[in-house]
Amino acid sequence: MSTQTVQNLATTFVDSPELGETFGDSIRVVWFDGNTWRIEITVTRIEPAAPPQPVASTQHPTCRLVLSATAGLDLLNKLTEVAASLEQQGILKRNQTQGPPTIHH
Repeated sequence: MSTQTVQNLATTFVDSPELGETFGDSIRVVWFDGNTWRIEITVTRIEPAAPPQPVASTQHPTCRLVLSATAGLDLLNKLTEVAASLEQQGILKRNQTQGPPTIHH
């Protein structure tokens, strides 16, 4: 367990082991409505195809995450820290353009 202080309120983390994980392979949309961040996480499924039909895929939502403005900024800060650490380790390398970072295995 860890303890942290949020606005002068001591809070103790209590785990919920029965809470399952949700997998996603892409972020379909992220938006901020002024109060909450809304993030839709999806998974892509390859549909079986019979020749001569091309292989098709479909995208399915797996999670619609809604965060308070504060939690969204906390997520942004933590992801920025992780990305910086991965860059320092040479795992993540930014393109020369201003595009998103890429991961090299």
